[in-house]
Amino acid sequence: MTILTKPSIIIKKSDVTESPLVHDTTICDEEKVEVHAPPAYWAQKKRSTGGLLCMSIIALMMAVTGIVSGLLLYRQYLRSNAVHRFHVFCSIPMEPKPEAQLRWHTGPDADVQVFATAGAGEGGDEVDELLERLEIDDDFERILVIDNGRNVEFIHNFNINMTGIVDKERCFFMPLEASLVLPPPQLLAGIAAGAAGAAGGGWDVSRVRSALQAALPRAAPGAALLRALRADACRHRPSYMLHAPAPAPAPAPGDMLVRKRSADEPQHDYIQFSGQHIQEIQISNMAELLKYERSQA
Repeated sequence: MTILTKPSIIIKKSDVTESPLVHDTTICDEEKVEVHAPPAYWAQKKRSTGGLLCMSIIALMMAVTGIVSGLLLYRQYLRSNAVHRFHVFCSIPMEPKPEAQLRWHTGPDADVQVFATAGAGEGGDEVDELLERLEIDDDFERILVIDNGRNVEFIHNFNINMTGIVDKERCFFMPLEASLVLPPPQLLAGIAAGAAGAAGGGWDVSRVRSALQAALPRAAPGAALLRALRADACRHRPSYMLHAPAPAPAPAPGDMLVRKRSADEPQHDYIQFSGQHIQEIQISNMAELLKYERSQA
């Protein structure tokens, strides 16, 4: 029989080696390392996604900036190669006299020409005048007529050969009368000759009367016609087409009559000067038109 008086070293080593406490502690430390690793991985992935998104937005903004810059440069190129637009102010004598012929004067702006009557206001004699402001393009003329304080716009488009009359209350449209409206090249040539000092004797300011009739009922103008005549104001105003009336039993030599001014002449509805003759427009059924508008209102 053997008696052990001291603790057995073998047994303690075995107990320490087989102790589950040490083993569990080691496993716990390893688990802590594994738990902290995933958050670092996801943060790195999130930063990568954010950087890619930021680069995509920057690339998109650069592309949009390039497209807009290209469009602006293209429009500037077209504008620089477009025909120059002229603005002209005029005063036309309603009673032509030798001392009241047209003359041209250069305004403060080189692009602005003013033609007025020689002798107007000299010696206390007032000359009856028609005031106009003209905007002339390569194939387009816009004329603002100031007739006794009443403003009316005449718009001539030579591409579609149409004329628009824009009044404060209504609009009219009719075919362009080439015998009364000078094309822009000829009109600008006359302006240049006047600006060079030539007297205005070459301008025909005789008065011509046009008898026209408005088509009833009114019809809304097409969008293409309004765009061509740049008459956006007519979208919300009554609009009518003008045409020559039916021939009278005893017709005059023509619908247009060159005449001198007299005290018993009929009052014109619209008047304009477009480089050749002073055109007076008489709408024969204006009373019927006004009655129609009252009934529609």
